[in-house]
Amino acid sequence: MPKAGIETLAPADGAFYIYADVGRFTNDSEEFCRRVLSEAGVAITPASTSTPTAAIAGSGLSFAGSTETIAKAAERLGAFLKR
Repeated sequence: MPKAGIETLAPADGAFYIYADVGRFTNDSEEFCRRVLSEAGVAITPASTSTPTAAIAGSGLSFAGSTETIAKAAERLGAFLKR
């Protein structure tokens, strides 16, 4: 994720998901997730107030899947963000 320009991540603590702060790219994580799905083919979920890290809620997203799936999604997201 840092290679994609997303440097703030909540600790995964052994879970199968990553909470990532995308606040430097958008202030509307729901719209951001729609654009990423449409333009990069990556399905991500907007973070909410239930996100364990308050700094990420509202400007974050959640990736879920295997390590390989998340790595592939991060590559696609990185290309999307560099446009």
